[in-house]
Amino acid sequence: MAFLYIIIYTSIISAFGCLFLRKSKIDQALILPSGFMIGSLITGGIMFLLVSVKLVSPLPIGLLCVGMLVLGIFGAPTAFRSLKAIADFLISHVYKGKYRTILLLILIFGIVFYLVIAYTPPRDADALRYHLGQLKDTVKHQGFVYRPYYHYNFPQYFHYLFIPLFMVTGGMQLTTWFYFVLIIFLTLYLSYKTSQTKHFLLLAIFLIFIPRVTRASTVFNNDLPVVFYSLIGLLMIIEFGKKPQLRYLILAYVSLGFALGSKYQAILYLPIFIFATFLETRKHWKTSTKYLTIIILVFVPFLIASPFFIRNFYYTGSPFFPLLLDLFHVQKDYFYQVVQETNHYNHGSLSLSAPFRSAFNLVKDWQFIFIIWLLWLGYYFTRFANGKFYKIGAILFLFFWFFLQPKMYPRFAVYVIPLLAIMSISFCQWFHEKFSRFGKFIYILPVLSRIGGIVFSIFSDLDFIEYQVTR
Repeated sequence: MAFLYIIIYTSIISAFGCLFLRKSKIDQALILPSGFMIGSLITGGIMFLLVSVKLVSPLPIGLLCVGMLVLGIFGAPTAFRSLKAIADFLISHVYKGKYRTILLLILIFGIVFYLVIAYTPPRDADALRYHLGQLKDTVKHQGFVYRPYYHYNFPQYFHYLFIPLFMVTGGMQLTTWFYFVLIIFLTLYLSYKTSQTKHFLLLAIFLIFIPRVTRASTVFNNDLPVVFYSLIGLLMIIEFGKKPQLRYLILAYVSLGFALGSKYQAILYLPIFIFATFLETRKHWKTSTKYLTIIILVFVPFLIASPFFIRNFYYTGSPFFPLLLDLFHVQKDYFYQVVQETNHYNHGSLSLSAPFRSAFNLVKDWQFIFIIWLLWLGYYFTRFANGKFYKIGAILFLFFWFFLQPKMYPRFAVYVIPLLAIMSISFCQWFHEKFSRFGKFIYILPVLSRIGGIVFSIFSDLDFIEYQVTR
């Protein structure tokens, strides 16, 4: 039933959001995910208000869902047209090429395997003590209750968005799996729109069976939602390059704002957004207009996420709690000391050796598989159209990540996996075409990495598979 519930609820959100895109000229295949983003923003905002005034109870939540359902009826035709465009893209561009049937079966196996693992009971530490724990606390008290815990005062748009589902099912097992499936499509479409690799099935498979991704897509957490809303934003910026209308840029930064209102780490995408906006606007706008627009747009994500910043400032003294406590002169009590010690452990510190230590830790991280880094570096020898977006965008992401978190906690590498995957498979394609005689052997690297990922994923999750078989 959990699968059915999440399909129904996300369909309502999507159709409701598509209501505002009925006359939009956005690429048809992007209307449905964009509608889901808009529906998420409006629903998440309303849920924040209900949480703030302690009206998280069946009647207000029920009225909200019924209202969205009724309005969603008018957006449903737009959503169905977009769904058809997505299907047409998948059939005409993805399901093609050599070994397509085998690759498709591997992809389906991976998605179903993740679904099986996601169906198991919650067991992740963060999910239990933070994500699910706070949701249960919010529903129990019909709203927000301030508690001086490190993990308790983060932005929570994503959590609040799914409160109705949590109240019905009592769990959130399949939520991140749903976002993972959406991310696969968005990654393929980003590659398509920016004229990168044509090996879409191989690219899709390259996204799965990475242990870091396995965890992020099978336990309840907010990492993949951040990736999804950020990818929607990047695609809106690309859309502006083809149809120069300011609304696309506004939608892009609004989407990043929802991601930022779900997790602080969404800020890591901001340099890529700014750079992509610079690339696309220079084709259509004068320099002064371009720079002024970018400066204004940078404030949009912070405005969207500001309800959480205001609430944090009221309760903790820092709008970005648990960060920047000294900047806002937070009282230096015992709670302050605990938070600062935790920050130091999580973030590390800047030093001459820090870049090398962090880079080494990322490369050797067994949950990420080093081959993706090797192939990513190879992309810098290629000359793809729009290659500058990827080459400089990935570097900006990594440098900004190091600047904000010198320790570069490997778990957050999932945020950049879609870009690195596109770059990796694009390099394989370039290498094959450049060295036609022996170039095809380059595909051995991604194939071996996925075989290793499959073997590791299956053996590491045997207990969860046994649970599904024997329960």
